[in-house]
Amino acid sequence: NMLGIKYRLQLGAPSYYHPGRSGTYIYQKSTILAYFGEIHPQILSKLGITDRVVCFELFTDTLPEFYEEKLRKPLELSPYQPITRDFSFVVSDGIIASDIINAITKLHIAEIQDVTIFDIYKSPELGLDKKAVAIEILLQSKKKTLDEEMISDITNKIIASVAKNCGGVLRR
Repeated sequence: NMLGIKYRLQLGAPSYYHPGRSGTYIYQKSTILAYFGEIHPQILSKLGITDRVVCFELFTDTLPEFYEEKLRKPLELSPYQPITRDFSFVVSDGIIASDIINAITKLHIAEIQDVTIFDIYKSPELGLDKKAVAIEILLQSKKKTLDEEMISDITNKIIASVAKNCGGVLRR
C-alpha cells in the first residue's frame, strides 16, 4: 500500500502454508508479489512447535517500478469520530472472503478506513452451497463528522457492490 501499488488479494498459497489461513497478493493479472499466512500445522508438528506460526514472503524482484510521488503520505489522524457498521452477506460457497473485501475497496470511498472479516457461518438454513460472511467496516472522514445521510449512501454503495460483484445479499 505504501508504494502505491494496486494489487488484489487471492486465497491460497504454496502447500507449506495452512489452507484457508493464507493468501497471495497479485499484481495485475498474475504477477505474484507476496505470500502470507500461517505455516501448515503438519510442518509445525514435525518441528515440535505447538503454537501457530505466521510468516510472509515478499518477492521484491516482482514489485513494479514506483515513483517517489506515488508513495503514500504519512498517517494523518482524523479529529472526527469513527464509526463501524457490520454487515452479514449470504454468498455462494465458491465466493471467498477476499472477493467481498475487493468488491468494497474498489469503490474507492475515502471514508472507508478498514474492512475486516470477523465471521464465516454455514448452516442448512442459509441454503445448500451458501455461507454468510460477516464484515465490519470502519468509516471516518478527515473533513467532517459523518451524518446519517452520508452513512446511508456509503452503506447502499457497499451493498450494491457486493451484490453486483459477488452475488451477495444481506442476511436478515
